Amino acid sequence: MLLVFLLRRPNACDIEDFLAVDHSHNKAIYSMNPLQLKEKWQLTYSQLAAALGYESDYSVRSWAMEGKKRRNPPGVVHVCCKLLDAEWERNKQSIK
Repeated sequence: MLLVFLLRRPNACDIEDFLAVDHSHNKAIYSMNPLQLKEKWQLTYSQLAAALGYESDYSVRSWAMEGKKRRNPPGVVHVCCKLLDAEWERNKQSIK
């Protein structure tokens, strides 16, 4: 189901719904930290990397590191995490 969501061509309504912008602060209000997504859905670093399209889990692990090797995830990853969370929530509700 995840692949269907990632591979299907989004229509204009999907994009407008998820990328609603708060113009007073000029930033997307639909974003989620990838580590929050990992914790919420109990994913491993490898699973999170695969869901976000990374070949290796090193980048994902570096977002949780301390010190010099720590990296910040790109902004597009925050939006992607929110989209994945919303889709997984929707699918979870339809399964019940």
